[in-house]
Amino acid sequence: MTRAGRLALLVTWGGLAAGLTEALLHAVQKFALHRFVRHGPAIVWMAPLADVLVLAAVAALLGLLSLAWPRAAETRGAATVLAFVAGFGILLMQPWIHWWAVAILAAGLALQVGRVAAAREGAALRLLARTLPVLVALVLILAAAVHVPQRLAERRALAALPPTPRDAPNVLLLIWDTVRAPSVSRYGYGRPTTPRLDSLAAHGVTFDRAVAPASYTLTSHASFLTGRWPHELTASWEVPLDGTTPTLAEALAARGWRTGGFSANWIFVTREFGLARGFARFEDTPVSLGELIRSSALLEWLFGLDGLRPWIGYYDVLGRKRAPELAERLLRWVDADTTRPYFAFVNLFDAHEPYLPRAPFDTMFGWPAAGGRAERRAVRAEALLDKWQLTAERAARQRDAYDGAIAELDHDTGELLAELARRGRLANTLVIIASDHGEEFGEHDRVFGHGNSVFWPSLHVPLIVVMPGRVPAGLRVSAVASLRDIPATIGDLVGGRDWALPGASLARMWRAAPAFPPPGDSLGGEGALAEIDHLANAGADWYPVTHSDLRSLVRGRYHLIAAGETLTLFDLDADPWEQTNLAGATPGLGLSRALADTLRALRATAVPGKR
Repeated sequence: MTRAGRLALLVTWGGLAAGLTEALLHAVQKFALHRFVRHGPAIVWMAPLADVLVLAAVAALLGLLSLAWPRAAETRGAATVLAFVAGFGILLMQPWIHWWAVAILAAGLALQVGRVAAAREGAALRLLARTLPVLVALVLILAAAVHVPQRLAERRALAALPPTPRDAPNVLLLIWDTVRAPSVSRYGYGRPTTPRLDSLAAHGVTFDRAVAPASYTLTSHASFLTGRWPHELTASWEVPLDGTTPTLAEALAARGWRTGGFSANWIFVTREFGLARGFARFEDTPVSLGELIRSSALLEWLFGLDGLRPWIGYYDVLGRKRAPELAERLLRWVDADTTRPYFAFVNLFDAHEPYLPRAPFDTMFGWPAAGGRAERRAVRAEALLDKWQLTAERAARQRDAYDGAIAELDHDTGELLAELARRGRLANTLVIIASDHGEEFGEHDRVFGHGNSVFWPSLHVPLIVVMPGRVPAGLRVSAVASLRDIPATIGDLVGGRDWALPGASLARMWRAAPAFPPPGDSLGGEGALAEIDHLANAGADWYPVTHSDLRSLVRGRYHLIAAGETLTLFDLDADPWEQTNLAGATPGLGLSRALADTLRALRATAVPGKR
């Protein structure tokens, strides 16, 4: 066997074996230890392929090195180096082992592999050659076992759909992950961040005081995909949505809608967390270059090294799927069947940190267009830091980048809707655009990001409903509206009879306008809840969520926050950034107690075991 043949055998066999081992360890973590691995089932073949490519790159370096030092590409040297790389990647999957300890263990393993390879080179190479077809066949079988059942399940689900009502509309639910209403021009922001959304809203209803059910992704999505308040659901932090609660996708599929979910948020909006139920097609970790890189423990670790990022110029979340990619997947799915109405749910992740909009949106609101590549690289690198560590100027630049990301998302959403219209797939379509939660930029001391509090900037989100002929054009609703009512609204507008999902249709607000809330209701309707459970390791000990459960009630102009037994009350009309606590003053004390009683009454249906 030639030197090149030996290297190719070592690379292929070693990469496949390492990748299969990584896939097995993920399976143990998921099914035996009940941990979330945040990888799709395609990792069973993507990890082996990725590791083969990694070892191939190492072998290429060895080949170059052998030009000056021939022994570098000999069997013993090559086996030692390749075994170290493969072993290092496998051991990295044990989070309790520090990387330098992993390096020591991998080096010891590699030396033993090299020693055996030198002592029994012929027998070892023959064993690898005989077993290589088995590894290849195993990877192919696993790939087929993953993808074939998914396609068959989708076909069976479509074949089992009942007839839909005549002229049943399509439903398109677009979630702008992490977009807060105060940074959206439709909501009075001074920067033109959302001109496309502004134009779209002229054809529908804008809810000026829409409230997310939680200030982070999982609980919020679970709420507005089921119509239930967070305390009625199991979903919380690392606990998935269980199978006991009917979902919006299930309700529409039972009435004949073709259902498809497309998620860019591979952290929470996934099958693992129970949000795919009812979707005939659900793409959370589709095959892509980013997913291929993420599937290798070694590559995932390397791309996560802050010190390496400036050298490779990569600062983004590994595997992030941008809006144009999701749009392309959605359009292919929509065009695949024109005989039925579709329900498409799309989570768009472009405005989530790190805020890295593409040109020209990256310099639209203050990023240093003339500062040169070094300055722009520095601004991008700040995305990796905890925001409270930044100077006020640098933190403001992150806000500029966030606004640019929203503008990019607005543009791409407009392009998607225009393309759907061009293809004739937007007519007779209910379009809802909302966000799952907002974002904070230090408006309350050092609170940044989301999921850390239930202050207004993390809960106040855009909500636009458009459907010509069934939804009035250009109307603004000032009453408090909860995203929890999205399923009931959809059921109302598509004519769903015997609609089983809870909540109240938001159409009641525009149908009763301007007499909604009812006259004499000084607090402005029933209000909207938002809730997140206590999380001790949220990152910073001054974050409110690190100390207690957080419950919020927005009713009319008032926002009550209950952190344990501590009540905080804000007047959103007079104090939209919540700088003055009214809870301890008269008449704020009595009002806060009355709202607290309402909050407790609304939370009377908590699931067993939840606080």
